[in-house]
Amino acid sequence: MSIVETCRLFVVLVVIDEDPGVIRRLDAEGIPFVEGDAGSPEVLAQANLRNARVVLASSGRAGGLQELLRQTRGSGSLVVIRIFDPVESQLVRQYEGAVAVDTVEATVEAFERWLEKC
Repeated sequence: MSIVETCRLFVVLVVIDEDPGVIRRLDAEGIPFVEGDAGSPEVLAQANLRNARVVLASSGRAGGLQELLRQTRGSGSLVVIRIFDPVESQLVRQYEGAVAVDTVEATVEAFERWLEKC
């Protein structure tokens, strides 16, 4: 069972992502989502963050997450953000209740594990 499926059983969850593959899967599984960049004020307005206990988000633009972090600060929500920029990773880690998943770091680690098997 994925983290999204597990969270869905117990809490109000919203996923914010702009990857078409992710959106298709969320839609097929009936998981609530908002399509777009998590740093966009318009996208965040659609996400109903006040009611979410868990926010899973993805942002591809540097500096775009301040608004998401501002809106969720002190809410008690768990905010997990897929990061593509090391600077944003440091920014996210400064906020209590926010977790950065560094895509570049994860990709490098996966590649290194693959190389070790060769």
